Amino acid sequence: MSGESGSRVTDRVYGVVGAALAVLALFFLLRGGEADTGAAAPAVPPLTVLEPREGAEVSLPLGVVFDAGVPLTAGPMGWNATGRHVHLRVGGTELMAANRDIQPLGGTRYRWTVAALPRGDQALQLAWSDEQHRPLAEGASRPLRVRVR
Repeated sequence: MSGESGSRVTDRVYGVVGAALAVLALFFLLRGGEADTGAAAPAVPPLTVLEPREGAEVSLPLGVVFDAGVPLTAGPMGWNATGRHVHLRVGGTELMAANRDIQPLGGTRYRWTVAALPRGDQALQLAWSDEQHRPLAEGASRPLRVRVR
């Protein structure tokens, strides 16, 4: 093969590869994906603590009854909804329930049985965490003060 004919073959190969890449780019541009649909990400549902009440004196094990705002399903990351799971903040500590710790009560209500908490005055708050256990500010319950006996 002479240098000139080898150059033409190389040019053709690059041309075919370039055309294939352009077709693929056009396909993905037109096809789009989940992020390209314009649909908003699912809203973070609000968590609401129903029991115990603000200022209650509680004993252990403590049953925290809450409304998740959406149905939860048991999975490897605890009880989940749309890629998020529930954590309980106690002071500066975050607890994650094992699947056996949460009992469905019907609808979107659940009871989380917490076996151990520090004694004394505590602030409790339920919050959503993502798959990497990063807390989300959206949807967190309001902090609740209780006294643990």
